[in-house]
Amino acid sequence: MNDRNRTALVFVGSAIVAVGAVVVAGWWWGGSPLSLLATALAVGGAFAMAWRYIDHRVTAPASFLAAAVENLLRNPDGPEPFPELGHHLLGRLPDAVHSLTETMRSRRLDLSRLLRNAEGRLEERREWLEVALRDLSEAVLVCDLQHHVLFHNAAAVRIIGQGRGLEDSPSLDALVTGANHALDCLQARSSALRHLPRAEIGAASFIGVTHSDKAVLRGRMSLVQGAKREPTGYVVALREINEEWANDPGEAARQALARDLRGPLGALSAAAETLANFPDMSPEDRGRFVAAINEEGARIGRRITSLASAYPDSSLTAWPIADIHFAELFASIARSLESRLDIKLTMVGIPLWLRGDSHSLMEAFLALFASLHAHTGCCDFDLECMLGDRRVYLDIN
Repeated sequence: MNDRNRTALVFVGSAIVAVGAVVVAGWWWGGSPLSLLATALAVGGAFAMAWRYIDHRVTAPASFLAAAVENLLRNPDGPEPFPELGHHLLGRLPDAVHSLTETMRSRRLDLSRLLRNAEGRLEERREWLEVALRDLSEAVLVCDLQHHVLFHNAAAVRIIGQGRGLEDSPSLDALVTGANHALDCLQARSSALRHLPRAEIGAASFIGVTHSDKAVLRGRMSLVQGAKREPTGYVVALREINEEWANDPGEAARQALARDLRGPLGALSAAAETLANFPDMSPEDRGRFVAAINEEGARIGRRITSLASAYPDSSLTAWPIADIHFAELFASIARSLESRLDIKLTMVGIPLWLRGDSHSLMEAFLALFASLHAHTGCCDFDLECMLGDRRVYLDIN
């Protein structure tokens, strides 16, 4: 039942009460039946005319106005919702409501136009980004914090998807190892630097392999932050390093050593053998052999120095050895231990800086605590870093 019908029932009830009161009062004062009937008809007619006037000037226009507003809410982009109300007693209310709805319609249209323009600019930038990343040999992916792939270039399909698309992949962490640990380290770093608005979080490097174990990848991950510097996702660039490891500079250095030092080493061996076999050799001849040994030794030393500078240690470039703050590594270890083995790890003392590969260290810690848990049955451990002689020692309780 709508408000208009409720108002009509109120008027009908009031009319019945008024007519009844008039009839009872007339009968009490001894009025004739004809006069009582006339009085009742007059009172009922007065109430009917009052209801007609109220309904025509107030109730009906208010119902039409309410229906127009409801229609606008259901269909904001529809045709003109307001009918002509005619004469009414609502004052400036219909005009105010009409002005308000027109303002809302205009704002909505402006907002829709802005959204369309923003979507157009976003799509244009996406196309430009795809063009810019299309010819890159590195795989570039944008993911959310659950590792769902939101965007990727063509190289990502070739390197990670092995020719298959990545849109239906469960997560990047299921396709490439090491991504989850890198994200944990970046999130721990972001939490530690949250109170420093100008602090740079930087990037995290890692080594991973694809799910098919056919490609070894070097990754570099950076966080995507929202308006309040809260991480909302990350961007990761991946490139294959299979050829770098296949063409190991260390192997080339070993071949050069075997090739270039075979002659000098042979000369040294022959001179040493001659001195050993002829102890009664004259001082002049012995001096010549000693000089030859010194000369060949100096030549070997110069060649080794030359090879060392020409072929640097490939392990320093192929593996992501870096300075690691233990607080970041601890956050990843503690989270992994709690989720995998239900082990609670507490850090005590002051965290130190380490030098190594973060992911390898985390896997080593996980194996260590898994063994401790299996042997002792303990589920709570305290871990403290202590600085020693050029090394960092761990105290586990």
